[in-house]
Amino acid sequence: MAVQPASFLCQLVALVLIMGCGANPTKQQHQPQARSCRSVRVSFINDGASFVARVNEGEILRRSISEFTNWTSVLNLDYGDVVLWQAQRDKSGKELSIPDNVHTWFQNYLVSHKASWYWLNDDNGDIFKLPIFHWKAPFENLRSVTNASFYIDGRALGNGAEGFHNMVNTILTKKPKMVLIFGSRLTEIDNDPELGWAEQANVLKEFEKIEFGWRGHLLDFSRLLK
Repeated sequence: MAVQPASFLCQLVALVLIMGCGANPTKQQHQPQARSCRSVRVSFINDGASFVARVNEGEILRRSISEFTNWTSVLNLDYGDVVLWQAQRDKSGKELSIPDNVHTWFQNYLVSHKASWYWLNDDNGDIFKLPIFHWKAPFENLRSVTNASFYIDGRALGNGAEGFHNMVNTILTKKPKMVLIFGSRLTEIDNDPELGWAEQANVLKEFEKIEFGWRGHLLDFSRLLK
């Protein structure tokens, strides 16, 4: 099963392996939201007119594509937020559902806000049903578990080795169909700090079961745009 972070990277990385109706935006929703470590799922419908999105464990909303830039700006994304984009592609890897101008705007927005951006092709399942685990570490010091914090769908699981231990236990308890663990800054698919953290948290064997069993690997695409 192959996951491709972007069409032009299809042959660069071999990787293993967002529908409901929402209420109209309220006036309060047009105010910038407080920044935090959130998980955001986004999928553009293949009609070229709408998108579906969910923030953390909130409602799944559907909006007109003309509202996308405003909706995203209101989120006020920041470093520590992670975005999972469900890509719909043809056989050549071309994205089918998102207009080029929106695609370019979103790329620039995520890079300038230091938010992380991951892709998962639609044939890998419904991203709105998969839990998103993610971690945040200091931008310039990713290797120390002491300063890392861990989350599931935006809910804190703890900090340091204890937080990592809690994340692993939550994964083993929930047994999701696919395990998605995203980082706040991840540029090397085979050189992330998680195995080292697992050893520090005394859950190396448990994490290896996840890592080499049913975990899906994705690359933080926004880091490649800099």
